[in-house]
Amino acid sequence: GILLGAPTAASTLCGTCRIGVDLNGPLLHFVNTQAASVPVPADPLLIGTRVSVMGYGIGSGPCIGGFRVSDTIDIVIR
Repeated sequence: GILLGAPTAASTLCGTCRIGVDLNGPLLHFVNTQAASVPVPADPLLIGTRVSVMGYGIGSGPCIGGFRVSDTIDIVIR
């Protein structure tokens, strides 16, 4: 799946798994997908907005329950 949300300082979940998306803020969650499309309206108020994106999987990772995460990608709307 894919998580899209507000950026936050990366926190360690376990071992090498680090979460860089604020799970307590607004969050878009795309389940069972490897790609997502989010339309961004042409609104000047959005310029400078920062979001973070990361992937995750369950079943083949190093954490409890086979959980794994990707690196976090930070995006700035320009």
